[in-house]
Amino acid sequence: MMKLFDIVKKSALYVLLLVAALVLLVPLVMLLSYALRDNSEIITVDARFFPNNWTLSAFFNVFKRSVGEANFIGSFFNSLWINTLSAIFSTYVAALGGYGFIRYNFAGKKLFFFFIFFSQVMPWIVLLIPYYSIMAGLKMLDNLFTVMFSYIIICVPVNAWLFIGFFKEQTPSLEEAAKIDGCSPIGVFHRIVMPLAMPALSALLLFSFIVGWGDFLFSSVLVSSGRNLTLPLLLQTYKGMYFVDWAMIMAVSVIMTVPIVVLFLFLQKQLVNLMTGSLKE
Repeated sequence: MMKLFDIVKKSALYVLLLVAALVLLVPLVMLLSYALRDNSEIITVDARFFPNNWTLSAFFNVFKRSVGEANFIGSFFNSLWINTLSAIFSTYVAALGGYGFIRYNFAGKKLFFFFIFFSQVMPWIVLLIPYYSIMAGLKMLDNLFTVMFSYIIICVPVNAWLFIGFFKEQTPSLEEAAKIDGCSPIGVFHRIVMPLAMPALSALLLFSFIVGWGDFLFSSVLVSSGRNLTLPLLLQTYKGMYFVDWAMIMAVSVIMTVPIVVLFLFLQKQLVNLMTGSLKE
């Protein structure tokens, strides 16, 4: 009887997981479906789930068409380099902060922890107005480094909070052994701690990259010229006064989604474990 109950329980769980997966996949399938049709078929009242006439014209137009200084290739590389650098820098700084918080005692440690905690409950949009005012005063608006720095400001506290939880679970035995052998604190961090923390680093690099990759709010306020547009901002150039090129919007959205999906498939285990605080060495 118990065996039958366990089978039913597992079957019900699998069915729920399958339903949840389908619910999450339907928007992605619809996005791809609309990217593979032309605008006349998108705006019709008789639109179907799958296109009647499959076409890649929207994807070809994405690479060929430009609006003033804005074009897909330029926007893609703008998004790529600022998000890659911000993800690497914010993750490294957060790792230093989280490790130092756990392994060392220093003045203001409790205050430091409070500020990190407070940053978790404060909406990111609260930072936008003061940040804009500061950058306007420094004449650094319409600058990709300003956008990159905003992502670093957002990600460092979150990553530091997660690193604190990660390093708290790690025993310092290998670090102490390395110090006995004459390794400096910085050497211990780079040669011992960083390799052991590679799963956490990978997961938080992905998280930090996603934060900026899909950002529209901060970049739309800080960037104004076409040459500095990121991919989310490029989407608004396909909207005119009398016409919206939905096919190209869908095509760019598909291209933006692919790298995130691929990265998440490779790193989903580390990311989920880290978020639940159960990531081990």
